[in-house]
Amino acid sequence: MKQLAIALTITLLGISACRPAGHVRHEPLSPIPRLTSDTAFSIKGHGLDPDLAMTQADRTLGLQGRQPPRDGLILLFPMNTRQSIWMPNCPVDLEAWVIDEQGVILEIFQLPAEPPRAADEREWQYHARLPRHRAKHASRIIWEFKSGTAAEMDVAPGDVIDGNWARLLANPG
Repeated sequence: MKQLAIALTITLLGISACRPAGHVRHEPLSPIPRLTSDTAFSIKGHGLDPDLAMTQADRTLGLQGRQPPRDGLILLFPMNTRQSIWMPNCPVDLEAWVIDEQGVILEIFQLPAEPPRAADEREWQYHARLPRHRAKHASRIIWEFKSGTAAEMDVAPGDVIDGNWARLLANPG
């Protein structure tokens, strides 16, 4: 029994030693929900099946360390307010569509990729230097895409994204 306890202790110490200091987790904290046919979206003939970030953990993770999905990522917030987002560990330029609860695009703003954390930069310094991008309009919904998507799809503020917004917004987040 004592040998089992010693082996378990050594194993646990080995596991924690494998994780580098300041390790940033890049995989989703929970499975990314997918839309179903009754919650699919479309705009100007383009069908969209985005990833969803509905929890605080998934919104915080956002698109860090990965390419944006073809149909983007919807960040669903619990409160209707002027949302503020940032771009830590995001390798590509993005754009954010601020959307109201009926699917109307209120604004589209650019989110330029930021230089990665420097070798001599502490994590708190890195996070402190990143700009926060604040929406001009209050909303619960920000939809992030690869930069240039709105232009490719000929989408602009005032356009309406068709879909079952009520079902999506029913999630408490």
